[in-house]
Amino acid sequence: MNENYEISSLKNHSFAEIAECFNLAFSDYFMKTEMNEQRFKSYCLSNHVALELSIGAFLNGKMVGFILNATDTYQNKRVIYDAGTGVIKEARGEHLLDAMFDAVIGLCKEQGITHYYLEVLQNNDKALYLYKNRGFQICRNYNLYMGDFVAPFNPNEIVVKQLEPDDTLNLQAMYLYEPSFPCTKNTLLRNISLYNIYHYYVNEKKVAYVIATKTNHVVMQLGCLKGNEHQLESLLGYISQFSHNLSIFNVDDSCTFLVDSLANHHLTLYAKQYEMYYEIK
Repeated sequence: MNENYEISSLKNHSFAEIAECFNLAFSDYFMKTEMNEQRFKSYCLSNHVALELSIGAFLNGKMVGFILNATDTYQNKRVIYDAGTGVIKEARGEHLLDAMFDAVIGLCKEQGITHYYLEVLQNNDKALYLYKNRGFQICRNYNLYMGDFVAPFNPNEIVVKQLEPDDTLNLQAMYLYEPSFPCTKNTLLRNISLYNIYHYYVNEKKVAYVIATKTNHVVMQLGCLKGNEHQLESLLGYISQFSHNLSIFNVDDSCTFLVDSLANHHLTLYAKQYEMYYEIK
């Protein structure tokens, strides 16, 4: 790394400054992402990003790279989760990611955090090479879907409401798989006003549910009791009528029922991600 670059914590840097670097770093990414300051701040707060555990790279005082880290309980342990990593185009090839990663590991050791999680697109060969070279291991495969899910439904058996904390208390019995870090109960509840929860009832019993964003109907969590898979499909059909571009985020591809159902209903598998973890020793 060029000695003119400085690696330091982001704890004293503004959301506006980080958002500017974030947008530049992702301007040529496969899935282009651009956020204004307010949206970026909301993203950081909902994901529990800890700027004191996040690292930036600077050249002559200007931020040229970052690792945004969230911290929370995940898989029954306190972890660090990479909520965003990037380097602007002009600073790539300077080994800044290695330097920032070393700084993050130092912070984790100070905090007694032993597991570091991240998600990476499966076709991002450069990032995969870097993470594997640093000792990250693949632990789950996620699919991201988009399309019009057409399925019959009875609106009299569906209840839609603003998500409330109590709504998340007994959902685990309906999990088809453990939600990914961005879709956990804790993450969703931090920005609770963004989400609706949809329940399907049979004989006054909740048998299926979906949690989705109110505005663009991105499905963050879904599940059903065993034997009620058709009711879950009916819920997706109900939601899809409001948006013919329904998105379903981070479907664990080990859930064969859901993967097969989404394929049979002709949703587009538009991206695949790995969840990876690193054990800090």
